[in-house]
Amino acid sequence: MLDISIDLGFQSALVRFKRGEYGRTIDLDESTMLDLAIDGTVLGVEFLYFGELEFTRDSLAAVKGVEDPEVIEAILQAQTMLINELASASL
Repeated sequence: MLDISIDLGFQSALVRFKRGEYGRTIDLDESTMLDLAIDGTVLGVEFLYFGELEFTRDSLAAVKGVEDPEVIEAILQAQTMLINELASASL
């Protein structure tokens, strides 16, 4: 399951990878949150403001709780998908 919900008025978005039992949220920065399942897998990434999408592997590795390379890749994938969706003429 992959779902991207975008609110252009608020410049916010949710990229959901899967449904599952919620475990915890990690604040990546002041406007981006990572939702993890109980087993530590990525449920989704919430972008409360997508005006600055500039995450890199290095910047994410510095965030406490985001050491897992699979989690970092999921965040980067969500960011790329959102950028592509925003560039799409379908919006």
